[in-house]
Amino acid sequence: MNWCFFFDECTDIATPQEAQEAQEMVTIAMDVIRNPDKERPHGEFIIGEATRHCHQSVHLKGARHQFIETLAKFTASFVQQAQDRAQSYIRNIGEYSLVRRETIGARPSFVVLEFGLNLPG
Repeated sequence: MNWCFFFDECTDIATPQEAQEAQEMVTIAMDVIRNPDKERPHGEFIIGEATRHCHQSVHLKGARHQFIETLAKFTASFVQQAQDRAQSYIRNIGEYSLVRRETIGARPSFVVLEFGLNLPG
C-alpha cells in the first residue's frame, strides 16, 4: 500500500510535461513488475528502484497475472489524471468516478489479499 501512495505522489508532479512524465513512470513501474530480475538503469527515475524494492517482498504465486493486470489499470489511471491536470480539464461526477475507481488502489489491494489463497490463474 505504501508503494501506491508513493506512486500517487510521484505522478502529481506539476510541470507542463506532466502527462508524459507520468507515462514514463508507469512504463518504468510496469517493467519492474513484469521483469523483477532486470537490473535498473543508472539515472532512472526513483520509481523504478522503489517498485523493485517493494516487489521483492511480494510473492505473486497464482495471482501474478491478476496483479499485473490490475496494477496496469491502476498506474494508467494516474496518466489520465496527469493529462487532465495538464489540460486543466475538470471531470463531471460520472467521469470522475470512473477514473477514481482505479486511482484509489482498491483493485490491486484485493489481488494482494488473494496471494495467500493460491487461487488458479
